[in-house]
Amino acid sequence: MKFEKKYDGKPERDEPEKADPVQEDELQGIQSLFHDLIRQRAGEIRDGNTGHPVEFPVLTMKLLSVETEEWFPVRGMYGGFAYRLLMENNRLKLIVGSWSRIVGGSGQRHEITKDGCVLTESGCV
Repeated sequence: MKFEKKYDGKPERDEPEKADPVQEDELQGIQSLFHDLIRQRAGEIRDGNTGHPVEFPVLTMKLLSVETEEWFPVRGMYGGFAYRLLMENNRLKLIVGSWSRIVGGSGQRHEITKDGCVLTESGCV
């Protein structure tokens, strides 16, 4: 018996979605501010095994479809950065929570848009 796959209108392989160039520029600006925030809060981060600088998270439009926060751990900080990309009023916004387990009350929450990075909460977040 021979089985044939019916065409369902979907491509055979995953093709990358065509991103809006304006949103891509907006996302790159947000990523740059996010990386600046990581450097400000955690200092220079190096791999504990190799001593090489650690690569920071790369933000993509696919993060909009993720239901949970992403996590970027920072070894010497004993904590890290939880982040989630949202779309509000056709604008991208990255919500970032960061903390260190060894410094009580060190938690901070920031909202990052293309216009800047704003501290929205501090203490226990």
